[in-house]
Amino acid sequence: MNLGSMAARNDQFIFPRGVINYYRQMAARYRLAHDATGFEGVQRFYRLFRAPGVGHCGGPAAVPGVSLGDVGPWPRNGADFNALVNWVEHGVAPTQVIGQSAGPAAPPLSRPLCPYPQTAHWTGNGDFHDAANWVCSGNLETPQTVCPDVLVRFKHEVNGELDFGGSGVRPEDCGAHEQSQDTQDETISGGHN
Repeated sequence: MNLGSMAARNDQFIFPRGVINYYRQMAARYRLAHDATGFEGVQRFYRLFRAPGVGHCGGPAAVPGVSLGDVGPWPRNGADFNALVNWVEHGVAPTQVIGQSAGPAAPPLSRPLCPYPQTAHWTGNGDFHDAANWVCSGNLETPQTVCPDVLVRFKHEVNGELDFGGSGVRPEDCGAHEQSQDTQDETISGGHN
């Protein structure tokens, strides 16, 4: 079984960070012993691709209330489906899916959509709008990037401790120690239960 997810980074209906938090939890569950990035295990069967500047479902700007517009790269003409079929039927895992802008509001551009935690980087050469001049590289899972994603539990927003369990982020990556629920409740109530 192979699974590919496309996530619009500006999706107003499906919380983009929630998708990443779920993917982190899956990565933790399937982590390999020699896994340098923490995502190699899950990427054996599941890849997450994020499309920058794209609203819900990559919908065109002409559909009011559905999309933030069509200015970012989104897989067109079944590029995402074809990548998944190639993976399932031929064992070739997608290292990128090419996304293209569309519509009157968007400048014509193409960009590789990279398997998370990689992101697209411009090579510094050639046309900025052409996917051929971009490469998938890097690691978005640095403490500077992931630690701000950790939130507190609902109804504990004022004095609550960070809820690492819901984020897929390890407390030690952010210089914190995960507290038990009893300790969190005691901290919030001032030591009186």
